[in-house]
Amino acid sequence: MLGIALEARDFWLRPVRSSDTEPLFYLANIGSPSWSRLTAEGTLTPRQFQERLWRDVLTQYLVCDRIDGAPRALAAVYRADLLSRTSHIDVVSFEVRGAPADAPPPEFVAEVLLIEHAFRDWDMRKVYFEYIANGPEPLAGLELAIEEARFVGDYRHDGTYWDRVVTSVWKCGWQEARSAALNLIGFYE
Repeated sequence: MLGIALEARDFWLRPVRSSDTEPLFYLANIGSPSWSRLTAEGTLTPRQFQERLWRDVLTQYLVCDRIDGAPRALAAVYRADLLSRTSHIDVVSFEVRGAPADAPPPEFVAEVLLIEHAFRDWDMRKVYFEYIANGPEPLAGLELAIEEARFVGDYRHDGTYWDRVVTSVWKCGWQEARSAALNLIGFYE
C-alpha cells in the first residue's frame, strides 16, 4: 500500500490506518446503503468488514474535511492488474453531514484525486468504476466515463432490483480533461 497524501481545496485524503476499522464499520452501516466493494454481498460482521476492507486493495484513503478533519468518505484503488495496467476505484460516502455549498462533493473530489493518482503514480492505462443506476454516477458532469457493462436487475435494495453499471476512464481521455477536473476541486500539486 502506498501512503501518499493527496490534497484539494476542501478535502484531503489520508491513508487508512488499522485504528480506523471500527469507526469505518460504524460509518459504513449508517445512512442509505449503496453498492460498493464493501457492501456488494449484504451486511457484514465486523470481522468480515475488516477482511473486505483490505481485500485486493492497492491503496486506500479517508476523504477528510479540511475544516474539522472529519472523514466524509472512503476511497480505494483496488483490483489492480499491474501487467495490464488497469484498476478499479471505489468511493463510499458516509453522509455524516453536507459539504459546504461552494465545495464539490467529497466523492467527486476523491474520484478525481484517485484517477490522477492511478495514472500518474501507478502508470495505469484504464480505471473502472462500478455503481448502481439509481445512485450517484462517478465523475458526474465531466462526461469522461464510458459505460462498459450494465448488469440489469443485479442489485437488490429495499425490495427493488437495480442495475449495476461498470464505466471506465482511459488515460488518454483523462489527459484531455485533467486540467479542468483538477481545477474544479482545487488540486494542489
